[in-house]
Amino acid sequence: EVISEKDRCGQCKGEKVVQEKKVLEVHVDKGMQHGQKIVFQGDADEA
Repeated sequence: EVISEKDRCGQCKGEKVVQEKKVLEVHVDKGMQHGQKIVFQGDADEA
């Protein structure tokens, strides 16, 4: 999909994705397996 220049947002410039750095506090429970996934509620999937 091509987005016309006048309709592009200033933050993503029409790429539909923005990068951001975020500091997360993670609590690792005793007995968790190596490679076990931790879900961060409210965060979207990475592109």
